[in-house]
Amino acid sequence: MKERINEWLEQHREELLADLADLVAYESVAVPTDGTYPYGQAVAACLDATLALGEKFGMATRNFGYQAGTVELTDGEPTLGILGHLDVVPAPASGWTTPPFTLDIRDGRAYGRGAIDDKGPTLAVLYAMRAIKELGLPMAHNVRLIVGCCEEIGGADMVYYQQQQAFPPMLFTPDGNFPVINIEKGRLPSAFSATVPTDTLPRVKRLDAGSVINAVPAEATAVLCGYTADEVESALAACAFDGVRYELTDGEEAVLTAYGAAAHGSTPDKGCNALTALLAVVSRLRGAHEPLRALSRLFPHGDTAGVAAGIACADTISGALTASLDTCHLAESGELIAEMDCRFPVSETVEGLAAALRCQVEAEGLDCRSDGVPPHYVDSNGAFVQTLLRVYEEQTGQKGECLAIGGGTYVHDTENGVAFGPEFPDEEYNMHAPDEFIPIDALLRCAAIYAHAILALCGEE
Repeated sequence: MKERINEWLEQHREELLADLADLVAYESVAVPTDGTYPYGQAVAACLDATLALGEKFGMATRNFGYQAGTVELTDGEPTLGILGHLDVVPAPASGWTTPPFTLDIRDGRAYGRGAIDDKGPTLAVLYAMRAIKELGLPMAHNVRLIVGCCEEIGGADMVYYQQQQAFPPMLFTPDGNFPVINIEKGRLPSAFSATVPTDTLPRVKRLDAGSVINAVPAEATAVLCGYTADEVESALAACAFDGVRYELTDGEEAVLTAYGAAAHGSTPDKGCNALTALLAVVSRLRGAHEPLRALSRLFPHGDTAGVAAGIACADTISGALTASLDTCHLAESGELIAEMDCRFPVSETVEGLAAALRCQVEAEGLDCRSDGVPPHYVDSNGAFVQTLLRVYEEQTGQKGECLAIGGGTYVHDTENGVAFGPEFPDEEYNMHAPDEFIPIDALLRCAAIYAHAILALCGEE
């Protein structure tokens, strides 16, 4: 069976790449709009093209108001749903070797926006379904490919879809990592605010760091008024952190910039937070900026576990909480707003952590506002997950094991969904970055794994 599927996929390699080139050509960045196309014409056209492929391959399709579409492998109610998406993150031309919306094949890789996230993997699923159909492999249950249109901007497409159609009892998304992601930590994004006096000298006149809450800032800048060079240099000497570099432009209004290293908000320990380093320096300067000192006490440089903020916790199945102060803006008016990204283990609740954080933050004189998303957990011992792990081991020869992540996938808000590929362990694909790609052999390997998973879960014994 493995040889038949692999041989079929190899025979259709060039056709698969041609179809991927067609899908990548759509600049399908989801932009909410009114009217027929809720996420713009490019996303709608990409969905039309994908459903047309399903029909070309002899499968029934349905368009759910350009929010989502479905492709059915056989007849009847499906027992397995596979959830992919066609929208992509923006792709500014800078940094790309070739145009981002033109698939470029070189060195055994297919480059283009959406190649790995998530057009390539979605197409791998569709070709897995096609292989099963054209090889005449018997199916006991139907499989439904569900193609969404706004995963990158929040997933309202799946809210709409579920109002029209329930998810099948088994569900996976090719929008994560192999072997299987069955745990996604909860999130507690939080904002802190205060007012800093503006009528005294010396003072911090402005401070700016970060533009998004889910990325550790690599740069942070403060405008300082009324300090001597010796005062600032003394504070800098006390804050010589590994991986941090400072630049000071002297003058009547000195500009101090801290440089660190960016990282995703779910893995702040992989970066070096320029903001917390800058706050440590500012906190050593005299002046009436106690709210900035409070932020530094709550988020001392190097604390990525929420210890000082009073929310540190961990469990054995999902690991430790992570927390990072990722944005901070102090205006000349004295208005201060900062934001924290926090990912927490399955043993904790949004309500419990929010209360603990608020108690600690308000004791420091800051206002605190938190939103929350509960963790996502699917039993690793269930037949569904165990089957996926077995298929992965059989097809790759590598150990199949469940993963817990701090980030979220397309199935976070589902009852029973897991992520199953497409990223293989210890491989990097430039997802969301310039020169995004998928190795062509990995694309075919994904299609083979998905075909065997479909047969193991829904094929005739």
